[in-house]
Amino acid sequence: MWKKRFRFFSPDYVIREIKELVFKYNVKALYWVDDTLIANKKRVKEICELLIKEGLNKKFIWSCQLRANLVDEETLNWLKKAGCVQVEFGFESGCKKVLSQIKCGNVTVEQNASAIALCKKVGLRVLGNFVIGNPGETKEDILETFEFIKNNPMNFVHPHLATPFPGSSYWALAVKKNLVDENNIDWGLFQMSQIKNNLLIADSISKYELFEIYAEMEDFIRTKNQDSFMVSDLKSFLTFKTLKRVIRTPKHILKYGPKIIKKIFKVN
Repeated sequence: MWKKRFRFFSPDYVIREIKELVFKYNVKALYWVDDTLIANKKRVKEICELLIKEGLNKKFIWSCQLRANLVDEETLNWLKKAGCVQVEFGFESGCKKVLSQIKCGNVTVEQNASAIALCKKVGLRVLGNFVIGNPGETKEDILETFEFIKNNPMNFVHPHLATPFPGSSYWALAVKKNLVDENNIDWGLFQMSQIKNNLLIADSISKYELFEIYAEMEDFIRTKNQDSFMVSDLKSFLTFKTLKRVIRTPKHILKYGPKIIKKIFKVN
């Protein structure tokens, strides 16, 4: 995996680096890992303008991380024109109380919903991350998040279990509650996306109830994610290279064939 810190570089420098990736290494897709990318909207606009001017928006596709409270339609349109196809958010929760706790009141549930709607309006795919099992979070709070996911359709959703990683405020709480031994850390317990062998910080819901809801959320989300991944963009999917890969494996024909056909008829 190639990584480069672009956050502190000028738009011209960023473009030079991207041109090298595209033309020297034949890179076809990039993922921009920086959830403060649009904090400086003037800089983002300049980068997008240069991508378009250099014709790079036709050479590769890219995705990025955004913050819901910084999103606006004009900026999203610039991202779209510059070749961005997907944006990722840390929505975290659909419950006002829990979201305020996690984000210190910097973003609201309404802003999260608005960000999803704006992205869909301009034609950008949305990936939303959520975390359940936070300290003080009840079953009813988690169900609010589940309802948010159902009522605000996204292309991809990743649910996670609140996990006290070292250096976080949750870690300090875990140490205080004697849930961890700082001198003997079992890294195998840091399974934030599995419902077993977890180091959990939840204290207002039983493990059984938490795992039950998480499993239900995963079942609901898995189908939605698979459908979006395979046939959300029919033009991108129906390429010779992709079709050859599907046809080569019989089980893929059985699994994805009906979805492709269904999508074709919907498009037409």
